[in-house]
Amino acid sequence: GLWLQSYGFSKACLGAYCQILARKYPPLFSVACSPGFIQTDMTRQYGKFDELKSVEEGGEVEAWLATTDDRGTLQSGVFYQPNQIVVSWVNE
Repeated sequence: GLWLQSYGFSKACLGAYCQILARKYPPLFSVACSPGFIQTDMTRQYGKFDELKSVEEGGEVEAWLATTDDRGTLQSGVFYQPNQIVVSWVNE
């Protein structure tokens, strides 16, 4: 429905803003990421709700980005998928 289109558009805007920040302030580490499809009140109507990630599982990519010691391999201004891989089309 419309809420899903609005949600997706808001995430695209967030990704674009992340790129703007990364270009304007190179010392700032700026990324966007997706936790994946999570069990929340918003997704409760989804037919396969029981197959979605838990809230705890949804926090894994965010926790990794915030705490990893391997900052040298991370890219700023990009979008990270839940599996910690950069979505290339966002950065092009």
